Amino acid sequence: YVFRKGSGQDTINNYAYNDTTVDKLDVIRLEGLNASDVVMRRESDDLVIQIKDSGETLRVSSHFYPYANYGYGIDQVQFADGTVLTSAQIKTALLTGTEVDESVVGYDSADRLLGLSGNDMLYGRQGDDVLDGGDGKDTLYGEEGNDTLLGGSGNDTLSGGYGNDLLDGGSGNDSLDGGFGSDTYVFRKGSGQDSISNYAYNDTTVDKLDVIRLEGLNASDVVMRRESDDLVIQIKDSGETLRVGSHFYANATYGYGIDQVQFADGSVLTNAQIRMALLTGTEGDESISGYDSADNLLGLSGNDLLYGLQGDDTLKGGDGRDTLSGGDGNDTLDGGAGNDSLDGGYGSDTYVFRKGSGQDTINNYSYNDTTV
Repeated sequence: YVFRKGSGQDTINNYAYNDTTVDKLDVIRLEGLNASDVVMRRESDDLVIQIKDSGETLRVSSHFYPYANYGYGIDQVQFADGTVLTSAQIKTALLTGTEVDESVVGYDSADRLLGLSGNDMLYGRQGDDVLDGGDGKDTLYGEEGNDTLLGGSGNDTLSGGYGNDLLDGGSGNDSLDGGFGSDTYVFRKGSGQDSISNYAYNDTTVDKLDVIRLEGLNASDVVMRRESDDLVIQIKDSGETLRVGSHFYANATYGYGIDQVQFADGSVLTNAQIRMALLTGTEGDESISGYDSADNLLGLSGNDLLYGLQGDDTLKGGDGRDTLSGGDGNDTLDGGAGNDSLDGGYGSDTYVFRKGSGQDTINNYSYNDTTV
C-alpha cells in the first residue's frame, strides 16, 4: 500500500481470512516520508498514520484485531530513507504516549504502558500489565490480569478491574478502585488526599485479601478514625488522608472493606483490630460509633459523641461533656465526669450515676418501644 503527501484520507481493509500465502508480507510504503514526518496512534483496533504538517491520514482498519487468522494486520511500514518498522515494533512504540492527551491501549500480553505528559487514558486489556500515567490527570484501567497501576503526578483515577492488582496514585488527589481480586493500595507521605472505593459485589476470589500498604509510615505516624461508614487514615505531620469509602458498611457482600493495613516496620492491623481500636477515643473531641455487635465504647477525655447503634452496648463517656446514645439493644450508659446527656434509646437500658458524675441529663425517649 503506497501513501504519500497529497494522498488524502485513505483507509486500508487488509482482510484475508485464513490466507495461506507462503512468507506473506503486507507492507505500507510511505513515499517521500520518514518516521519523523508522521505520527502513529491506535484508535480502537485501527492503526492510524498521520502526516504531521498536512494532517492527512492512512487508517488500517482492525490492524490490532487479536485474531491473526483474519489477516487484517500490516507486517511492515517502510519509510523513504530505507528504515522499516515491523508490526511488533509498532505495537511496542504505541504503548508509550506523548506530551498531549491520548489513549494508550495494551494487548493480550504483559505490557508496560506509559502515558507521559497530558491527561491520558490507559487500558491494560489482558495480561499482567504495568500502567504508568506520568504527569497529568490520568485515568488507568487495568482490566484483566494482575496489574500494577501507577498514577504519577496529578489527580488520577485508577481502576484495577479483575485480578490481583497494585494501585499507587502517586502525588495528587487520586481515586483508587481495585475491583475484583486481592488488591493492594499504596499510600505514603506526598500521596495527597486519596480515596479508595473497594467495591466488588459478590467477589468469589479464593482467600481474598485487600491491603493498604503504608510506605515509610508506622502506626505512630498516623491516626485512624471513622467518619460515617468511611475509614480515614491521616498522616499526623502532613495532614494527608486516605479515605476508604464505606469500609464499615454492614453488608459484607458489597466488598467495600479493607482486610489489612500494613506498616513500614512490618506490623499489621487486621480489619477486626481496626474496628476494635476505633471504639476507644483519644484526648480530643470526637464521634465514636459502634457496630451491629455488643460493643464497648470509651470516650476518654474531650467532649465526645458516642453512638451504640445495634447490639447490647456499654458506653462510657469519660471526662468531658459527652453525649451518649445507646440506640437499639439493652445498653449501659455511663457519662463519667462532666455534665453529660444520656439517651438509651430502645430496649431495657441502664444509666450509671455516682458522686463525681456532674450534672447529667437522661432523655429516655423511645416511641412505641415494643421491648418484651
